[in-house]
Amino acid sequence: NIEINGCRFVNVDFSRFPLKNIDLIDCIFEKCNLAGSDFSNKGIHRVIFFFCNMVGCSFISSSIKDVSILNSKANYINFSSSKINNFKIENSIVEEGSFVSVSFNNTIFDNVDFSSAEFLNSKLNGIDFSKSNINNIGVSSNDIRGVIVNEEQGLMLMSLFGIIIK
Repeated sequence: NIEINGCRFVNVDFSRFPLKNIDLIDCIFEKCNLAGSDFSNKGIHRVIFFFCNMVGCSFISSSIKDVSILNSKANYINFSSSKINNFKIENSIVEEGSFVSVSFNNTIFDNVDFSSAEFLNSKLNGIDFSKSNINNIGVSSNDIRGVIVNEEQGLMLMSLFGIIIK
């Protein structure tokens, strides 16, 4: 187990040196290729990912606190079974991402493409999706209470649950 603390990485391609079994604290990743990196069962605290390729990254069962993903491509990212606190994703693509059995607290999603992402068994109360694309997302009826969406998204979510509007 390795801890990286207080580092800034710019234009680093981690595909040749995959990050695995590493705790990240007070780090900045800018324009880095982190595709396929495995941060499962780790602590990721006070970290910023800016203009990064995070396709296929795994954060399964991790502790995510004070983390931002900004202007990044993160298709197929997996946060399943993670505890997420003070988390922001902005201006990013997270198509087919997995947020299954996630505990969210103080989370901001702004202009994110969540097409076909899964938010199953994750309480979405208070989370604002109104400025994001949530087409074809997977959600469970028990967890959608209190979610914030725009009109179009509300109609789409109603159809997911078999409600017919005339």
